[in-house]
Amino acid sequence: MSTILIEKLHTALQKHALLPRGGRIVVAVSGGADSAALLHALATVNRKHDMAWMLRAAHLNHGLRGRESDDDELFVRRLALRLRLPLTVARLGTARTVATAKSSRSRRGRDGGGRRRADNKAHPPRDEASLRSARYSFLRDVARRHAAGYVVTAHTLDDQAETVLLRIIRGTGVRGLGAMREERPLAADGDRSRVDVQAKGDTAHSRGKRPERPAARGEIRLVRPLLTVARGEVLEYLKHERLSYREDSSNRDPRYARNFVRHRLMPVLRKLNPNITRALADLSASARKTESFIDFAATEAGPLVGARREETRSLLKVCDLRALPEPVRWAIIRRELERLGLRRMPRRDEDRRSEEMPEFTSVHASGLEALLADSAGTKTIELPGGIRARRVYGLLSLETSPAAPAHHSGSLILTVPGHNQVPELDVSVEAAVISGVEAKRLVATTLARKACAGGNDGSDTPSLDRPLRTSAMCSRNRMTGATPAVRRPGADSADTEEGDGRRYMPASVECFDADTLNGGLVVRTWLPGDRFRPLGQRHAKKLQDYFVDRKVPRDLRKKVPVVCCGSEIIWVVGHQIGDAVKLSRRTARVLRLRCVRHSPHPAV
Repeated sequence: MSTILIEKLHTALQKHALLPRGGRIVVAVSGGADSAALLHALATVNRKHDMAWMLRAAHLNHGLRGRESDDDELFVRRLALRLRLPLTVARLGTARTVATAKSSRSRRGRDGGGRRRADNKAHPPRDEASLRSARYSFLRDVARRHAAGYVVTAHTLDDQAETVLLRIIRGTGVRGLGAMREERPLAADGDRSRVDVQAKGDTAHSRGKRPERPAARGEIRLVRPLLTVARGEVLEYLKHERLSYREDSSNRDPRYARNFVRHRLMPVLRKLNPNITRALADLSASARKTESFIDFAATEAGPLVGARREETRSLLKVCDLRALPEPVRWAIIRRELERLGLRRMPRRDEDRRSEEMPEFTSVHASGLEALLADSAGTKTIELPGGIRARRVYGLLSLETSPAAPAHHSGSLILTVPGHNQVPELDVSVEAAVISGVEAKRLVATTLARKACAGGNDGSDTPSLDRPLRTSAMCSRNRMTGATPAVRRPGADSADTEEGDGRRYMPASVECFDADTLNGGLVVRTWLPGDRFRPLGQRHAKKLQDYFVDRKVPRDLRKKVPVVCCGSEIIWVVGHQIGDAVKLSRRTARVLRLRCVRHSPHPAV
């Protein structure tokens, strides 16, 4: 029977190429049955198959069970000595330990005489996730210190089945059903809740040797080679090899969810299906295959729906997202959220939750689905990790939540003619008055273009703040009383900003009948109550309603300059001029305004 565990271990290592020959390996050893068997089996495989591994045992004494924890540490020391393996031991700091560990010890209390009670009954820590993070942080630090590329843990087939069942109970999808994999990167779980440890140094056969060089900051892999080995097979192996092990009294406490599943729920399920452990593990393997296919499909479809990716923002095309199967759609969204820093989404190997680790739940998923389905205007929802999702007409914007943009209501009187800087809006406005023959030629050309365009009302004028199809730019800028949009002097195609597959122009030019302007010109942002009569319209409308009709995102409205003559808005920059100041056959003088934005707009 003892050869079964060795054969399964060796097969798993070869099948998944988990541990290369000659690798430096840190083995997590708690002293329990699984980890004791793992350390002994790895040493056996290393010797029997000449793997040339440099094995090192690592043990973290949590100190939560008093003398019992110290006895666990002593057992691991003796096991490492018997196997002639180096060992690193650390203890959770007594002075600067995690608060929950201290509170757990204090809850054991003292008796009436002031002496600490002799019982070693464990009390569940308030935040077990912090202790788990401490263990992985310790293992990762040991691996780095000794230049090891692999950390090996003793999770078994029974652990896998329990994890799957726990996730079903709590609610999960295909990704969660995948549970634990044979190997994955050892992410910095401990970095979210670092716990000080008092290292007790390397022991046994590492004494007297020169310290090994620090590990390179490369990727460390977490390996679980016993996921095909049942707990009964582990116990048989220990019995055959005459190996003892430690029993953690807290493993019998039903207040832990995993203990409740292991000791209360699984026995009931075995009455219905004696092979329930294998059935749950097979379900996990099937889910991982399904997830692999979804990930492949998401990789293929990702470039098709991604309009733009920045360091703090991702823009995705809503129509293309909705055309994808839901699992693929969510795989793409999940990737973008994690890229933006939402690393606290439920991981495949996590089965405990913490107040310090907000999760992406079904509530957030339902909110995003509603956001994708709602095509009206701009909608926003807040997600965990400081990420905001916004539906901006045809785009889904996933972004780290920025500070609320300032609404600049200050105004600047324009010098005509002249060059005017508007630092609040990060634009400049060039004003020129054209008269004589040049003005007549400009008016004639503009009216001819308007006639050719069929009296278009100018709804497709070049824009500082909204997308424009560049292929149609020249033909669609005929009707506004404006010259076509121009680039900055010396600018080339790089002067356009990529948006949702189309382009944003950095400058906009419009022409006005100068003799219809009675008063000075002012450039400012829009204010509540502003009204505007667009070109070709008989009646004025609220500027806010105009923005909604034009599908201008709410964030951009606060940065759109407007040019006023007195109290009348004559130009919503990048959109339209007012009907009262358009060019006509009676126009003798033309006012040409050119507005240039000096940097791409930060919003959508």
